[in-house]
Amino acid sequence: MREVICLRYLSAVQKNIQGESDMVYINKGVNRKGQTFTSDFFVSAIIFMFILNISYITWNSAQDVTAEFESDNMQKKIFYITDMLTRTPGYPYGWNSTDVELIGLSDSSNMINSSKLDELQNMSYYNMTFLWGITDYEFNLTVSGDYTYKTFGKDIDHDARHITHIERVVLIDYGNGAIDKGYLKYTLWKM
Repeated sequence: MREVICLRYLSAVQKNIQGESDMVYINKGVNRKGQTFTSDFFVSAIIFMFILNISYITWNSAQDVTAEFESDNMQKKIFYITDMLTRTPGYPYGWNSTDVELIGLSDSSNMINSSKLDELQNMSYYNMTFLWGITDYEFNLTVSGDYTYKTFGKDIDHDARHITHIERVVLIDYGNGAIDKGYLKYTLWKM
């Protein structure tokens, strides 16, 4: 095809040189089906990048909202659990590790009963998470004072996605008139 166009062109040029007035029509356009102009490509690329950028921003915003919701939810749970532990005797009132329905460690506000700590130590990890309503989370509870140090739950995983910590000052009643100042530290996290 190209050879034919070239020969026709040469023939037309020769006629022009000889003074003949044939018009020379050259098909400069090549068959452009399936080809993209550079401007079309750049416009498409800009639109694609814009949509990709909007998608990225939307995804990150959704992740931030989810993380904030999770953090707020964990804060509520940890405040509720530590309030229940430090301000209520639990249910039933003289509960033990086999019949407990609501875990409370205090006989009066912020005074921890050491015998209830002993009963708590006899409970399974799963039973504690079930009663506290935190089966989707991991926890660590530490009660420490001058004469006691008890820890419950798992070791704290500092690489967790979401982690919340609270520390409360409490009094620990040993039942023989001895009272000790201590700390109740509760950490909740989600992998």
